[in-house]
Amino acid sequence: HDMAVDGDHLILYRPGFVTGIHRLDGSLIKYKVDGEIKDRYYENVRVDFSEDASRMYAASGDKGLSIWEYNEAEDCYECVDEDIVPNGPLTNTAWKMFVKDDVLYIAGGGRWGDRYNWKGALLAYDDGEWISLVEPADELAEKLGFPFRDVVSFAIDPADAEHIFAYVADVIAVGKAL
Repeated sequence: HDMAVDGDHLILYRPGFVTGIHRLDGSLIKYKVDGEIKDRYYENVRVDFSEDASRMYAASGDKGLSIWEYNEAEDCYECVDEDIVPNGPLTNTAWKMFVKDDVLYIAGGGRWGDRYNWKGALLAYDDGEWISLVEPADELAEKLGFPFRDVVSFAIDPADAEHIFAYVADVIAVGKAL
């Protein structure tokens, strides 16, 4: 658990999640999500506010950045822009890296004694651009029949660059560009 003061706001976190943002007078900030006003916003985010608190910025793992504007009439923050993802890796959970033919490859996952349960990611950095080598982890899990999480290693078939072997939490997944 963690907390931080940002201007006139006290932000309460539990590992990776905002559990509540309070004004320093003790009142709880509200959010408008899918048309409904809520007093809790559970998302894997870190937040910061503009100096005048008219905007809240939320950085959320693989979902990117979202921008929220304060709606004075409803006394809540409303999302005005979301899924802002600049050209960069989809995750910061690099576990293993290797270079092949001047391309940097990264397995985004991990484990130490037990699984971290991080969404699986296979990434390439080629000619200044980040590329995901796999479908979204949830869609891929349906095809594979097991969760595509905690990728600790992968290899590329030397005879076919689209044939990938991935070591995923005690299971080896094999596929054409998974």
